[in-house]
Amino acid sequence: MTGAGDLVASGDDDGQVCLWNTQFEQEALFPGEGLPCTCLGMQSGADCLVAGFAHGIVRVIQLSIREVTVEVAAHSRCIMALDVHPTEPIFTTVSEDTYLKVWTLPDSEDKGGEVAAVYEERAEDRFLTGVQFARDGSERILASAYDSKELLV
Repeated sequence: MTGAGDLVASGDDDGQVCLWNTQFEQEALFPGEGLPCTCLGMQSGADCLVAGFAHGIVRVIQLSIREVTVEVAAHSRCIMALDVHPTEPIFTTVSEDTYLKVWTLPDSEDKGGEVAAVYEERAEDRFLTGVQFARDGSERILASAYDSKELLV
């Protein structure tokens, strides 16, 4: 689940993504493909919702037109977590495939714009379970791994 502005998004085990308003009324429903939506992210003031799925796919939904505008095979395994940078047009994902990746967000003016991978790093022998951009205005990324007491920076 994620939220920004007056919208909240949720995903379910069938891969459906729902948009809700602040009165908890459903605004839109994007059908799934039978595999879970594992994570969601939105940037406050931006026009997109990013959804990660168990089959390694990322979908970008353009909120103003309520449409999936980009789909990319981001990882070879389940996407465990994602985060959208609070101010920059980028997002990051981590997956069971042991990779942390950073992606550009498509320009909201360009329907069907592209998502491009700009960075990736393998966390060898780590099962990555969480990721977040540091909230200090930098582009530093914090990641967590299963059965570890440390944050990876």
